[in-house]
Amino acid sequence: MYGLGREYVRMGHNVRVVTMSYKGLPAVEQVDGMHVYRVKGPRLSKIKCTSIEMMPYLLGAFSMVRRLHKVKPFDVIHAHFIFPDGVIASRLGKRLGIPFVITAHGSDVPGYNPARFRILHRLLLPLWRRVVKRAEAVICPSSFLQELVKEKMPDADMLHVIPNGISRNKFSAGRRKKKVILMASRVLERKGFQHCLEALKGLDTVYKVHIVGDGPYLGQLKKQAQMQNLPVIFHGHLDNNSQELKILFETARIFVFTSSMENCPIVLLEAMLAGASIETSDGSGCAEAAGNTALLVPHGAADKIRKALLYYINNPGKAEIYGRKARSRVERKYTWEKVAPANISVLSKAVQAFGGKFTRP
Repeated sequence: MYGLGREYVRMGHNVRVVTMSYKGLPAVEQVDGMHVYRVKGPRLSKIKCTSIEMMPYLLGAFSMVRRLHKVKPFDVIHAHFIFPDGVIASRLGKRLGIPFVITAHGSDVPGYNPARFRILHRLLLPLWRRVVKRAEAVICPSSFLQELVKEKMPDADMLHVIPNGISRNKFSAGRRKKKVILMASRVLERKGFQHCLEALKGLDTVYKVHIVGDGPYLGQLKKQAQMQNLPVIFHGHLDNNSQELKILFETARIFVFTSSMENCPIVLLEAMLAGASIETSDGSGCAEAAGNTALLVPHGAADKIRKALLYYINNPGKAEIYGRKARSRVERKYTWEKVAPANISVLSKAVQAFGGKFTRP
């Protein structure tokens, strides 16, 4: 969302971002040309937001956008996540008479994260369908997510597939690669870290294993590494713009991401941009993002994960080719120069459907 908003500004659009507050962040600030407004709320965690914590945001964001619209009217609302922001956008669109477009991101779609939201999605399905139906367009960052939306809305004709984006300058692929296997993400059970550790059990290799990320499954993962006597280096959470994270991504030879359920994972695009040899899941949005530039394995299949790791380890020349192909794929399909104009095209058509056009600052 940050990268997309920044690119909107670069393209000449006036961008106002309404989002949730979190521990000490200013209520109002300007970030790379975007005007950011934060709604006060009780959010306690940086890595997740509960449905209860979303409730005050629903009311606060609705009031804030109405006030901002009175000062300078919006042409269009681009909401991220069907719940809760799509609900806000739907009410505002009707009240203010302006179009809204939603980008779905995964957990806001029934069936994507059933371990956490199954009951909630079941209860709120009529509201979910109403919000999706009212939107001028719903952008899905992967065909996989689009199909999940269609399962609940078979007659939906407002769906567009536009992938997530990344800055081509985020990481360089020019650094010398080290014998490092890197895994990075929020540490949740569905992300599959544990299956990679199982695949590494007893493997005689000089490769070092680094894990970046924090989350509720981290303690269990550390116990597993200790029991298997694996010398894993756990970094915990690293700031996305830190030099430490940059060096890890740019020097790791192999990147493993065998999540069971993903949309268009940014972390995978980052590893591809850095020129790593990618091993990822053969289902959901992982395979779709990586295309033919990765070795694909079934989620949870430690034996297949191990076989793919050994292929890269024993064939460094071929591993390097995979890394170059991955970088090239990102540059062709996933840079903001490709992704942002596609989003603007959808937003512009939504505005035109309401008889308007974009105004520039």
